[in-house]
Amino acid sequence: MSVAREGAWSVNPKPHIAFFQAAPYQRLYLDPTMDCDQYVKLWQGAGWERIHGYRQPELTDDLWRWLKKQKLATPEDDEVFHEFRRLLGDRRVAHLRPALRAERDWFARRTLGR
Repeated sequence: MSVAREGAWSVNPKPHIAFFQAAPYQRLYLDPTMDCDQYVKLWQGAGWERIHGYRQPELTDDLWRWLKKQKLATPEDDEVFHEFRRLLGDRRVAHLRPALRAERDWFARRTLGR
């Protein structure tokens, strides 16, 4: 994280939930309210055990509540979550996928003389 920041990269938490072969528009991307360092520590610790597949009942009753408690999802995400559940159906398994999004503004870096 520190190396990325020193190199003019912005790094943000970008977890999502998806099923096998889901197109990007079929994935449920979340915008956590925690900072990036907290996010990384979560997955290095207690969050590690949450990374696996979920069927409908445990997706709703277990994972979604946990995501909200950890500030990875918000009440405003509920509507999109319910849409995702309908798309998922009863036969597919949804997988929690922690991720980081790294971006760099190449133009800004050039104007800084680097």
